[in-house]
Amino acid sequence: MAICDYCDKEMTKHVSCEEDPIVFPDGTTRKQIKWEPSDGEDCHDCGTPYGGFHHPGCDTEKCPRCGSQLISCGCL
Repeated sequence: MAICDYCDKEMTKHVSCEEDPIVFPDGTTRKQIKWEPSDGEDCHDCGTPYGGFHHPGCDTEKCPRCGSQLISCGCL
């Protein structure tokens, strides 16, 4: 079992997290980027399906500000 701390959903069931704007340290917000890979597969890390939103901490979520990997880009 892998329960998301934010939405309380079981991530191994291939469900999307809830959409929530990302708030940056300077107070600006940006909408999350939907998971839309060219192969249509679920996210290998958090299990979100095509068109869904990643669960917080997912290593494949892109930063809506710079486009890099959100967990390591430095924008947060």
